[in-house]
Amino acid sequence: MLFKRNKRKTVEELEAQIRELLAAEDVQRIPGTDAVAFNAAGDLWKEADYLDRALAYYGLSIDAFLEADRWDSAAAICRKVIRLVPAVVRTRCTLAWLAIGKGMDTDAQALVRAYVEAAVHAGRDRMAVVQLWRMGEVAAHPEVRLTVAELLLELGADQSANELFGKIYEDRNNSRGEDISNDLLWSHCRQAALLGPSELVFD
Repeated sequence: MLFKRNKRKTVEELEAQIRELLAAEDVQRIPGTDAVAFNAAGDLWKEADYLDRALAYYGLSIDAFLEADRWDSAAAICRKVIRLVPAVVRTRCTLAWLAIGKGMDTDAQALVRAYVEAAVHAGRDRMAVVQLWRMGEVAAHPEVRLTVAELLLELGADQSANELFGKIYEDRNNSRGEDISNDLLWSHCRQAALLGPSELVFD
C-alpha cells in the first residue's frame, strides 16, 4: 500500500513539473520550443519508468518539430523512440517519410524496409500497403520508388505494385522527378508524417 501511495505522489509531482514546463513563456511564443518541452516531458516520464507516457510526449515532440520544419530534431526523437521500443511502427514510418522528404535516398530505402518489417510483425500489413503506395507516389528518386514497389509485391499487393512499376518506368522515360520542387516534396512528406494513412491525400 505504501508503495502505491508513493508511486501516485510521484506521478502527481511529475505532472506538476510538466505543466510548468509547458506553461513557460518561451513555449507559448517561440516556434519549436513546445517540441523541446514535450521532449523534456518525455524524458521525465522515461526516467520515472512510465514508458507509455514518455512515448506519448515524444510523439507530440516529433509532430511539433515537424510543424516547425525542424527535420533533424524530429528525426533525432524518432531514433530515440526506436532505441526505446525497437518494434515501434508509426515512428519508423515517420522516419522513413523524413528521409524521403530530405532526399536521403539510400537511407530512405533501408528505413522503408525497416518500417515494413515492423508493420508486418505488428500485423499492420494493410496500413503498410497504403503508406507504401503514397511513398511511391511522392518519392522523387526512382530507386526509392522501385524499393517501394518491390515491398508492395512482398506484401501481396500485386495490382498496386504493378501500377507503381508502370508509373516508375513511364516517369523515367518522361524525366519525371528532375523538376520536382524540394519544398513541395518536403511539404508532402511532412504532411504524410503528421497524418494517418486514411488521411493521406495529396493535391
